[in-house]
Amino acid sequence: MPLKFDRMLSKCPSLRERLRCPRCRGAISVNEGRLQCSDSRCELNEEAFLVAQDRPVLVDFANSILTRESFVQRAGASAVVRHVESKTVRQRLRSLVRTRNAVAERVGKDILARLGGRPVDKPGVILVIGSGEVGNGMEEMYRTSDVALIGLDIYVSDSTDVVADAHQIPFADGTFDAVWIQAVLEHVLDPQMVVDEIWRVLRPDGVVFSSTPFMQQVHEQAYDFARFTRSGHRWLYRRFDVIEAGSAIGVGTALFWSLRYFFRGVVGSKRIGDALAGAFFWLKVFDRATKLQEDGASVTYIYGRKSEHTLTPSEIVQFYSK
Repeated sequence: MPLKFDRMLSKCPSLRERLRCPRCRGAISVNEGRLQCSDSRCELNEEAFLVAQDRPVLVDFANSILTRESFVQRAGASAVVRHVESKTVRQRLRSLVRTRNAVAERVGKDILARLGGRPVDKPGVILVIGSGEVGNGMEEMYRTSDVALIGLDIYVSDSTDVVADAHQIPFADGTFDAVWIQAVLEHVLDPQMVVDEIWRVLRPDGVVFSSTPFMQQVHEQAYDFARFTRSGHRWLYRRFDVIEAGSAIGVGTALFWSLRYFFRGVVGSKRIGDALAGAFFWLKVFDRATKLQEDGASVTYIYGRKSEHTLTPSEIVQFYSK
């Protein structure tokens, strides 16, 4: 019988054996095309997991910000209104002011180089957490066929393969060669728990690219919880060795964001406020990857490798000067 989640398995068939219950981490069985926790002692064993638009929904709703009822009512769609591509004035303005993430582009190429050249039937596998929208700078990664990109998010989209909560990643230990998590950690309730899950599902010496806002205002309504300095970001990834870390998007964009929200607050309209701020799009040319910019960066990043060493409190203080 054809499975309802062939989309994910067509990219990497071996993932079928790597799926895990988000609560107990027991194996997931497939019975008559239905996904179910195989551990009879687990409460999630009592009923099949949902499937939304051919994506498996491997969520422990009792321990998630998502509720089963609202998810079903939305048919898997995002709880936050997303902007679709169009030729409206708003979309043209949004395109104009979007800052290119050159760091993400460069790191993406490095990850592809690391994982490229493998047999077609055993490609490098990258988990993209927060895949609902294609991340800024990772377009080339989606164009290549050299690796298998597995998209995970809490809603269904064209780039999402499995619906799950990143606090409970529904895959076995050591499943992925790399994890990509961009503009996500500010939207989760427990960032450290998510990073610990990333460490768990990475293979030995697996790599992670994490890009997270520092100087940005609220941008996901009720689903926006935290910001991180370069050092704070590093501390989250204290079980990783740093390949590189710093400012991904700098002070020019940070100032532009502040102007957007200033104008919104003064005129009382997002649309008019954004239009007024659009005149200052040129501020982003002042973004520079310098040490001084890190203390006022719009976005910080870390590119790291899974390690058995854990950074100590004294080492995180020393990290600031590196």
